[in-house]
Amino acid sequence: MVAKTWEEIDHDTVSGRRIFKREVEFGNGGYGGQHFELLAEFEVRDAAGSVLLQTSGTAKGDYWCGAFLWFVDGSNGQRVRLYQSHRDDDTYLDVPNAITVSQSDC
Repeated sequence: MVAKTWEEIDHDTVSGRRIFKREVEFGNGGYGGQHFELLAEFEVRDAAGSVLLQTSGTAKGDYWCGAFLWFVDGSNGQRVRLYQSHRDDDTYLDVPNAITVSQSDC
């Protein structure tokens, strides 16, 4: 299993937030391209590059499979949709704002 490098896959122009993806293929893609499996890791980063959300998705399929994360239209970077090709329903996640640590928490 070899992880690919992080790739930017979506950008919300209102918030400046970006989604990055890294895939790890672990199926063998047998004869005729059948039986693919992959794990995809995702990060939602703010405009400064700080990670706000980390999540992952898996996918299985014959001939093709995929896992994708997109910003939900109109959410201004506050909500994302996770699609996994072998599942019937998508998963929706709220993206938190950056966490501020006060001096009393140190």
